[in-house]
Amino acid sequence: MDAGTSRQRSYSLSAGDLIVQTGAIPDGTRFVRWVTPPLHPLPPGDHTVDEYVTLSADFWDGLGLDPAVNLIPAGESLANPVGFTVSTPE
Repeated sequence: MDAGTSRQRSYSLSAGDLIVQTGAIPDGTRFVRWVTPPLHPLPPGDHTVDEYVTLSADFWDGLGLDPAVNLIPAGESLANPVGFTVSTPE
């Protein structure tokens, strides 16, 4: 979290800590996501999260058969880089 800054933090979670969900948004786009337990609150400002997943075997997401899109290979992979802003209520 917040890589390259003085606020950089790393968290490691085991498979038992995560929930895997599938779904779709209104335009029909289907997705798979890992849901983590709540982490420590963040201060207001811009933040980044680079989420990596480490798998002991290949994982097919169940959404298709294209290895370039639907296969996460065994080992460590960048799963989801996200930038966001925390603001205080007005």
